[in-house]
Amino acid sequence: MQREFLSNPSLSMSYTVLRGADTVWGQQFALKLASEKRHLILLGKNMPVLTDLALRIRNVGKQQVVVYQIDTADSQSIIAVCEVLNAGFEIDCFINYAENDEMIDKWADRSVFELDQLLKSTQFASFIFTHQLLPNLLLHGQPEIINVFDQANVRSPTGRWLIESTSLFFENLQIEYKESGLRVQNIPAKLLDPNGVFPVPKRTNFC
Repeated sequence: MQREFLSNPSLSMSYTVLRGADTVWGQQFALKLASEKRHLILLGKNMPVLTDLALRIRNVGKQQVVVYQIDTADSQSIIAVCEVLNAGFEIDCFINYAENDEMIDKWADRSVFELDQLLKSTQFASFIFTHQLLPNLLLHGQPEIINVFDQANVRSPTGRWLIESTSLFFENLQIEYKESGLRVQNIPAKLLDPNGVFPVPKRTNFC
């Protein structure tokens, strides 16, 4: 696990955790969240991209930014990072985003190793992140989880089902924790414009 602090993290501040911050979409969303003065924890596999993104955010604002390199196909990597986050940070928002490529469409033609890595880094990782961060989130008055899904380029019914089953998990999570104050949303990535503007939900801040 590799981490880098772009400023001195404070235990008195609440942070938004953004999974997939090293993707094209994740970078745009991180910049949008930073413009709303959110303190950020950026997660991804590409450390140079994460560090560059954090420096860009720090150059234009006073936000706290922390980056962690993580392999979402490795459950122990996820657990290790989440343990550090729960021990050192107050988290009031988790944004879950996993890119889907053409592999999910042609799953039957892939090797079992490729399929194993695909399912671990998409579906299984989403469950593990949520399970590990949920106790921290529930310590706050208005905790939020946003699952951003992208199935625009997925054509096969099975591939679409793999994505929709994760969305269904988050829908049921909202029902199960309705009395706790937890707010869970499923947002299609297609609602993002090229500048990362997020038109829904209609709130002052994202989280």
